Amino acid sequence: MKLSFAAFFCVYIKREVLDNSLGLNAEYGRHYRSDRMYCNYIRHVMNLNIYHVDGANVHHKLQQSTEILKEKSQENYDIMFTKNQWDDELAAEFGYKKPSWDF
Repeated sequence: MKLSFAAFFCVYIKREVLDNSLGLNAEYGRHYRSDRMYCNYIRHVMNLNIYHVDGANVHHKLQQSTEILKEKSQENYDIMFTKNQWDDELAAEFGYKKPSWDF
């Protein structure tokens, strides 16, 4: 089935596609934002398709690390999971600039 977006918790990307793309960029967002931007690049710039492969087996632990983050710090959870942003201190540590779309 052809998709417009796939969350990258488990994906297969052909080496030639990865090598010819700009790759994922965590600076764009901590959660799904960078995945969405990568999918848009693949579809609209490289003119390739993204597919769901029926019959592939993935064992996913259903956001276990996200739940631990939520238990430890609701504020950090909201920044990462809800707002899909880097907190200012961590962004500065990595040298990330705040995107113009983040208010």
